[in-house]
Amino acid sequence: MQKPLPELLKEFGLPVGIFPQDATNYEFNEETGKLIVFIPETCEVGYRDSSVIRFSTTVMIWVKVTSISAGMKKGWSRAAYEVIRPGVGVDKF
Repeated sequence: MQKPLPELLKEFGLPVGIFPQDATNYEFNEETGKLIVFIPETCEVGYRDSSVIRFSTTVMIWVKVTSISAGMKKGWSRAAYEVIRPGVGVDKF
């Protein structure tokens, strides 16, 4: 039986609220650190720092990520992702 996704994220030092609330299914390869998270529908999540991230139904990351950035100059504070939030469904990208 898998541990809850927030518990796995916390174990690797990642913020527990980085994925939408209904993202509970995942595959994790301990050897490579590759994490694939499955989300029931394409959605957007708003975070405490007013950033919004749009998620596809499958998201892949490596748990050794040390920071999150977008574009060339925008970076986000880790504190913005510490609370698990629901996603708002969107029809398509």
